[in-house]
Amino acid sequence: MKARKSTNDSNENLKEIEEKCSQLQQSVQSLEEKLSNLEDENHVLRQKALSASPKGSRTSIVRTFSEKYSGVLALADSERKPVFESPTPSKLIAPFSHGLSESRRSKLTAERHHISSVENYEFLARCIKEDFGFIDGKPLAACIIYRCLLHWHAFDSERTAIFDCIIEGINEVLKDGDENSTLPYWLSNASALLCLLQRNLRLNGFLTTNSQRSISSGLHGRVIHGVKSPFRFIGFEDGLSHMEARYPAILFKQQLTACVEKIFGLIRDNLKKELSPLLNSCIQVSVSQIQHMDSYKYRLFWLPPF
Repeated sequence: MKARKSTNDSNENLKEIEEKCSQLQQSVQSLEEKLSNLEDENHVLRQKALSASPKGSRTSIVRTFSEKYSGVLALADSERKPVFESPTPSKLIAPFSHGLSESRRSKLTAERHHISSVENYEFLARCIKEDFGFIDGKPLAACIIYRCLLHWHAFDSERTAIFDCIIEGINEVLKDGDENSTLPYWLSNASALLCLLQRNLRLNGFLTTNSQRSISSGLHGRVIHGVKSPFRFIGFEDGLSHMEARYPAILFKQQLTACVEKIFGLIRDNLKKELSPLLNSCIQVSVSQIQHMDSYKYRLFWLPPF
């Protein structure tokens, strides 16, 4: 009997050791993946350190939707402009007359670009502040924001403030909105948008993540793994055109990762606050029931026989 018990104990110890080894291997794999990503990002950031991303003027005006925004989701990749500073205006503008002077032309061009940029900022602000909901369980706001950035070629821009506007808008919504509805909504949207960036941006000619590599642990890995093939949300999955990430895009991906972790932490803390009193009540009830049963058994033991 002693030998059998010793064998069982040894088997249990071996199982525990195997489980710990498996967990350690998963942790090491996750750390290696994160280290590889950080090395690539830091290399690009060091090269772009001198060219800081300026923060341009931002508008907080939110206007109602109109028909000029209805074609944003159906934009073709062939229509993309080379830089974000001159996005495609949503209205047809007649060509300049040859009789205009150079100063007048430049002034009209600047006014046209300014109006178009303001409209783009207002559209993104509306996407962030409005609850667009889900289509077949897929976050719609993340898909719209990604397609807008893709069409405006913001990921290839050396200088743009559009990413700062998005992050600040999300933070404002998280600060002022209802936590019970806002936090889960933006956890799904931010994680979906982060997954799109993670799989579609390049760093120095290499993808930010290897599509064949399985991420098995860590908050970032769980979030990315939970959003399966987000390219289906926006109508394409095969034949992706991976883009070379510039400094603003890399910084935006890092800020978005921090935002996802922040939202996850807030949801976890809120659940702890809600569940802790209930768990304490359950524990107290269980202890009182055990004490009552013990006293009842004690009285039964000392009762005289009939």
